[in-house]
Order: sequence, then structure tokens, then C-alpha cells
Amino acid sequence: MPGLPTLSESPQLQVVRHRRAGLRRTMTEVEEAAAAALAGRPDEWRANLTPHLESLQMAWASHVRGTEGPDGLWEQIRTDAPRLQGKLRRLGSAHEALGAEIATLRQTLTDACDDESRLSNVRERVTALLLQLTRHRQHGADLIYEAYDRDVGGNG
Repeated sequence: MPGLPTLSESPQLQVVRHRRAGLRRTMTEVEEAAAAALAGRPDEWRANLTPHLESLQMAWASHVRGTEGPDGLWEQIRTDAPRLQGKLRRLGSAHEALGAEIATLRQTLTDACDDESRLSNVRERVTALLLQLTRHRQHGADLIYEAYDRDVGGNG
């Protein structure tokens, strides 16, 4: 499209792709751990999921820093495509809500000990969280495409 600003393929877009790929890998690891058998093995299930949720929390923090932080992608989008400010605000609100849910799930997982009923509830919430994260990634990809006519891809 004529008149669209160009987001350099290097280094900023490469960083975005790399960070998206890391978040996606971490989400897959969380999903695999949550999908493991829980019945009759709550301690093992919880012990397996815990480090993956910790990794997800770190990957999420990296995502937020890389988009909202100084010299982050959003700073450039605000300059290059100010018409997208409302979408950036909505994504920022989602950052806060999703980060809070990850932290709450980590604490709930710890507090649940070996209570299969509580852990089953954690599993349901993890599944819902992963869906929300997937949608957030989709909205982020759409935003970048709107701003720069560049696809960051579903695999990244």
C-alpha cells in the first residue's frame, strides 16, 4: 500500500518474530504440561506444570517489555501509525489482565497442593488463558500488519 511506513526487516521485526516464537513455544509447553494426566497424580502434575507457568510468566514479561518498553515496537507504531493508538491501548489493557492471570494461576497452583479438584480448576483456567494469549497474539499480528503491511506469522 502506498504511504505505509516501513518496519525494517532487521533488526526490530526480527526481534519481534523471535520474541513471538519464544512465547508460542512456551505456550505449547504449558499446554502439554496442563494436558497431562492429573487423576491419581496431583503432585506430579503440579510439579510438572509449575516450571512451565514460571517460564510463561517470564516470556510474557519479555513480550510486554519488548512492545511497551522504551524503544519498544509500540513506540515506533505510535510514530509511524498514530491512527492505531486505540488498538495499542486495548492491547496494553490485555497485557495487564493477562499478566495478572498468569501470576494468579501460579499462586493458585502452589496453594492447591494435592487437591485434584482445585488442580482441575487450575487446568481449566490455564486452558482459557492459553486461548486468550492466542487471541492476543493474533490481534498483535493484525496490528503490525495494519501499521506496516508485514506479516509476523502464526508460527513465530
